[in-house]
Amino acid sequence: MRRQISLALTLLALTTSLIACGDDAVPSDPTSDPQDPTTLPLLPAGDHPSLVIAFEALPPAVDVAARTRWNEAVAAGMRVGRVHLDWASVEPDSGQFEPEELREALVRLQEDGLAPLVALYAVDSGGPTLPADLQARVEAGLEIGAPVVLVRYRALLDWAVPMIMAHGGWGLLVANEVDGHILDGSMAAVDVAHFYRNARDHTHTLAPALAVSATHTTDGPLAGAPHHAELIDALDFASFNYYPLDPGTLRLIEPTAARVATDMDAFVVAAADKPVVFQELGCPAGYAEDSLIGSTPEQQRRFFEHAFAAMAAEPRIRAAFVFQLVDWSQELFEGQYGDVPWEEGVPQVFVDRFEEWLLTTGLMAYDTGTTRPAWDVFLEAVVAAR
Repeated sequence: MRRQISLALTLLALTTSLIACGDDAVPSDPTSDPQDPTTLPLLPAGDHPSLVIAFEALPPAVDVAARTRWNEAVAAGMRVGRVHLDWASVEPDSGQFEPEELREALVRLQEDGLAPLVALYAVDSGGPTLPADLQARVEAGLEIGAPVVLVRYRALLDWAVPMIMAHGGWGLLVANEVDGHILDGSMAAVDVAHFYRNARDHTHTLAPALAVSATHTTDGPLAGAPHHAELIDALDFASFNYYPLDPGTLRLIEPTAARVATDMDAFVVAAADKPVVFQELGCPAGYAEDSLIGSTPEQQRRFFEHAFAAMAAEPRIRAAFVFQLVDWSQELFEGQYGDVPWEEGVPQVFVDRFEEWLLTTGLMAYDTGTTRPAWDVFLEAVVAAR
């Protein structure tokens, strides 16, 4: 069931199933210090720029170009990858787990020598993503931290964590962009934190070194939301999504070096001495003519240049995944949002800006497969970090 999307959730609703994932086992860093806030026990030392390819099948020529760029990044020294799955996709029915999608994603990354950050979301930007029997109960008012949900998620972890560890996993994400649901009152921060803590603690009984987190948005650390500290306290590291876009207008906030550095510092402060990972780091390039969001390929390039410079200068920022290599297609946008019941009063220009954002979000153009200037910035960051 599609949720009605508010202005905040529209800004945040960016994640579907990733088609470009898989991973290689990477040993723990023997020099890691458990008291060091930069430490993630299973992640190799240093910072790790990475990206996701796309959330859809690409036209043949574009797919070849995207795979060429991906291979170029791997050859340049990219060392981590990301797997994205909702809970319902691996447990469509109660207790019936389907391993193929997770295993295939992990194997693809392993073949490229990449260590995975694995997302098994119980909540995503559009709402809970539970198996069908639990989803119906949550939509009827059952809390995400209810005992029956916790028991079932622990069973999921019993099934998934050994597979993640067998393929060199270093981190697990249990939710994405819950901030909007807390701010609109549909979820309570204390209940979400209880779910986080339960998932973290059970994961550690299975794999003590596997770090657990959930991804939050700028609504927490940059807006000073009171719920944020409570959520971070329940996690091993802080995971964020960061875009230089005004959430009220969906127009670009000019990504000057000072502005980006200030934002990145705010994320680090909000992490409360825990390591920081950017699950999504992105900036759209905007339409070549008549852009509604006020961005350009040069602005996109500047954002990534400043973001990766800030990352390199701050040892607590351990990984960042560019959202994304290739633009969304018009067909994907229509499939995801064409029949969404937009909240009453949302102006059409806002919907149009949201569309432009996604249709120009890539380091490569969907229609032509050509790279934008930000691609070179990303590749340089990979080389510098290796």
